[in-house]
Amino acid sequence: SVRWRVDTGKSWQLLGGNVQGQTQVAYCKARDTESIPFNHPLDMHFAEAGLSGWGAARISFQCYRLDWTGRRILVGYGFEHLPTSPGHHKMEISLWRPTGTRGQELEAYLLGRTPALVNHEPIYDSAWRERCRLVTIPAGKIKMEITVLSRNTKKVGLDTRNV
Repeated sequence: SVRWRVDTGKSWQLLGGNVQGQTQVAYCKARDTESIPFNHPLDMHFAEAGLSGWGAARISFQCYRLDWTGRRILVGYGFEHLPTSPGHHKMEISLWRPTGTRGQELEAYLLGRTPALVNHEPIYDSAWRERCRLVTIPAGKIKMEITVLSRNTKKVGLDTRNV
């Protein structure tokens, strides 16, 4: 399953939809390397008040799997800035997870319990600020297709093709 959250700048106002949620639990049929389609729609409607404090919208992810006993185990974290230009976009978000001590990594290999962040909420902020201290390993990818619609950008003098 995948938990997601969209964060925006100060000038954005949510008019409709949810800025966070979770997908259903999906299973691979044959092997762990198989792609898992979630087909989970994200539908949000924002208004922006101006370019001051604009801050591009970004989406962050927490991916989990169930082990053989039904426990939820962290697979990885990821984040990406959402496109600002209108149109259909294909995105590939790299996932990562913190590297643990030798003991934690051995436990992850033998028991499947991977090291995780202490606080899951500020995935983007903490990872961005503390990236020089954070030692991570790759944990897969999320492929996402998104369609961005914009309206009335020319009225306020904003050319979204160059943003």
